[in-house]
Amino acid sequence: MRFSKALPLLVTLLASPVHADGSANPVLDDVFNFRLGGIYNRLEGTAIVARPPLPITPVDLGDTLGIDTEKTSPWASFKWRFAERWALNFQYDRFDQSGGSIVGDPFNFDGQPYPTGAVINTNFIADAYILDVSYNIWQGPNYEGGLGLGLHAFDLKLDIDGFIRLSPLPDIPLERSSDELLAPVPNIRAYYTYAFNEKLSLTGNLGWLSLSYDSYDGDFVYLKGQFEYRFNQRWGIGFGLQFTDIDLRHDSGRGRFEEYDIEFEGALAFVTYSF
Repeated sequence: MRFSKALPLLVTLLASPVHADGSANPVLDDVFNFRLGGIYNRLEGTAIVARPPLPITPVDLGDTLGIDTEKTSPWASFKWRFAERWALNFQYDRFDQSGGSIVGDPFNFDGQPYPTGAVINTNFIADAYILDVSYNIWQGPNYEGGLGLGLHAFDLKLDIDGFIRLSPLPDIPLERSSDELLAPVPNIRAYYTYAFNEKLSLTGNLGWLSLSYDSYDGDFVYLKGQFEYRFNQRWGIGFGLQFTDIDLRHDSGRGRFEEYDIEFEGALAFVTYSF
């Protein structure tokens, strides 16, 4: 189909109401919905970047690397209800934190040994992207629920540099080590929205998948619950809680691999705009 013929159909679809019979709350009728705010996350986790012949040493992101495990970061989501029961959903959030410590138990990371007493500085970034297409299985004037299928992609970056202090002699610098793991993990999401009235609604999400493909192996659990209050048809505010458990491994062959076992517990607040 040529674009010139498809465009009028698309305009007609977007301009038409999604629920002809109306609903108890705009959150059940929105064609486009934008949410923008912040999320306070608390991090727990370990990382391994194994490079033979060095031994495999799990590294605690907080205790060993000294990364500050609490951070408030940007959070955003988008929803396009392109048919009565179908929607395209996207969500993004980031955890970006630095820290440092004096090494207690020796470890190695990306082929670089860090002996006891070494002074290290670290930076950790975790970008999370959720993209899926959802279908409303259950639908009524004050509720909707269904399933979504898509990708939950994680872009994890960890950098460590340091030195050995030999005061009053000059410090001995250590080679900088760095790792980045970009892992698109397919996931299945179940969701349910209930409108108490025309202004207040509650939405719950549960995502899960355990899958091995190519050189990746991953387990993923995602939980989120949020309340939203609408001042009018277009504007509102909301808050919620979010939990993510990530266990990802990427094998490069010959004993070389990266593995991250991370949990995020977060509280989010946002402004919503829809039309």
